[in-house]
Amino acid sequence: MTRAIHIACAAAAMAALTSAAWAQNDPYAGLARYDGQNRTALAAIEKSVKAAQGKPAQAAAIEAKLAALLKDPSAEFAGKQEACRILWMVGTARSVPALASLLPDEKLGDAARYALERCPAPEAGAALRTGLAKLKGPALIGVINSVGNRQDPLAVGALTGLAKGADAGVAQASVAALARIATPQAAVALNALPAKGLPGWHGMVAAARTALAGKQPKVGLALASRVLASKSAPEPVRGEALRLLAGSGAPEGLAAALAALKGPSPYLQIIAAELAATVRRPDAVKRYAAAVATATPETAAALLTALGTRGDGAAANVALAQLKSSDQAVRTAAIRAAVLLDPERAATPVAELAARGSGDDKRMATEWLRQAKGAAAADAIDKLAGSGAAEVKGALAGIIAERDGPRAVPMLMANAKGPDAGAAVAALRALAPIASAGQLPGLVGIVTAAQDDDVRQSAHDALAAAAGRTPDHEAALAPILSAVGGASSQAKGALLSVMADIGGSAALAELTKGAASSDAEVRRAAVVALADRWSGSDALPTLLGLAKSEEGRSLRVRALRGCIRLIGEKKVDAAERVADLAQAYAMAERPDEKKMALGVLAGCRTAAAMDVAAEALDNEELFAEAADTVIKLASGNGAVSGPATRAALEKIVAKAQDGGIRDRARKLIQP
Repeated sequence: MTRAIHIACAAAAMAALTSAAWAQNDPYAGLARYDGQNRTALAAIEKSVKAAQGKPAQAAAIEAKLAALLKDPSAEFAGKQEACRILWMVGTARSVPALASLLPDEKLGDAARYALERCPAPEAGAALRTGLAKLKGPALIGVINSVGNRQDPLAVGALTGLAKGADAGVAQASVAALARIATPQAAVALNALPAKGLPGWHGMVAAARTALAGKQPKVGLALASRVLASKSAPEPVRGEALRLLAGSGAPEGLAAALAALKGPSPYLQIIAAELAATVRRPDAVKRYAAAVATATPETAAALLTALGTRGDGAAANVALAQLKSSDQAVRTAAIRAAVLLDPERAATPVAELAARGSGDDKRMATEWLRQAKGAAAADAIDKLAGSGAAEVKGALAGIIAERDGPRAVPMLMANAKGPDAGAAVAALRALAPIASAGQLPGLVGIVTAAQDDDVRQSAHDALAAAAGRTPDHEAALAPILSAVGGASSQAKGALLSVMADIGGSAALAELTKGAASSDAEVRRAAVVALADRWSGSDALPTLLGLAKSEEGRSLRVRALRGCIRLIGEKKVDAAERVADLAQAYAMAERPDEKKMALGVLAGCRTAAAMDVAAEALDNEELFAEAADTVIKLASGNGAVSGPATRAALEKIVAKAQDGGIRDRARKLIQP
């Protein structure tokens, strides 16, 4: 057994050496014995093919040797397969007979036909056509595909016969090949064939497209019409046929599209509707527009969208009429179409939808009003904003402020002074972001004259915003000071609030005066303005006095909270801040204000602050806030330390119910 193995190994080694020698001396002899392993011979031939480019004699010699290899019965399969592959690149009429002889071969047939398919010689086409008559089964289907890929017009007759045969695979491949050939004769043949399966229908559409693009429009129209009319053709394929028909510009195309709008297929209805944007017929827009009224809502919406995209004003009346449709999708599409087709006439009904509509109607209408371009649209919107119905004015206020900016101010100011409260509020809200110093007197006048609370509040907000953008605080304050004396209680309260935002000694004097007013409404407005809105510690004396002496408990509390806020903002050293906070803490009647004071104390790292916080630990209602303040004072840079701090921390550890607070305090006690 061992001797036999040695003999076999020796034989294999000898064969390998022999193959290597052949590959070196005669690469074609080496390729004939190629087994897919040693590529030396193959590489040498590929190198020679590259070197032969542009050298017909050398290329012919290579082709002859490869053709001879294909006829060699002793050559290996792998070598013949590679020879076919190389002939894809260098094959001419000379190699056609050798390649054609391999077409029936189960293993090499595909490689041979690929080489023939790529060969430009007429003989290659003839060999493949001969294969159509002689081959069967998979080999025949392969050759049919190659003939189709070559777009061989001489194969139409043979393919037509094969397409009528009983073999479904052969028939479908033949139809697909005819569609790829797509000559007028192929199109005629396809039109006469029964469609078999999806490839058949696709083949007819492809052939129709080629015929329409070439010199056979009647054939193309007939093919496309047949596909569209067939109940057995898949809907997507029928849809492609409809697109071809409508895109042809022929009368049959428009008629087919209009018929599809009324047909039973929702899919084709939508395609037909979408084609309204592109059908090239003089009467297309008029006839499509007339179809909107009787179409289903979905189709009507698609029609309106397409007509709007087309941009032909002849459809404007239909779009405007459909703004009153009972279907939401139709109304939305009508808005788009109407504003594209006739923006001037569309402005009024669209603005009414923005004012009175809801949902998608309101959103779509508002969006268009914001983005409408062109002088006609702009003029129509401005006219409505200035003289339209009150609801329309209200809907347009913010839009024209956004569109026109400062240019919209005069119109908005006029609307803000108008008799309709809703329109006035909308105008004032639109003015808030764009009003400037020039509008301050007018806004003050609206505040003082307003009989409606919403109008007054909106005017106050716009006034405060405009005053805040005015660099000269005295100039901003002047019209308010001149009006506040004769204003009603409600108006005076609104003006005092704006004064607190502006600041300054004159404003503080007026607010202090208001805080002492016998008019309860004015007094409350002044206290709230000082407590909640004033910036700067110059109001502290007034607020402290109110916190001590104001008879109404709610205003005392409000004043005290204002004191604590301003103490926290006051730019003084910690000791002075703690003294003020200790005073406020002592004055507090409720735990809420004491907690507020403790929160500010947490930022004052002094022993006095620790004393106040430590004392608050004995109050159950204040314990959590006091503990947090003690821990913050005892932590980090500048921490307050000493016996009082340690005692406060130990008290937290002993009393705290919250484990997290206990742990924080315990860590600070440990050295």
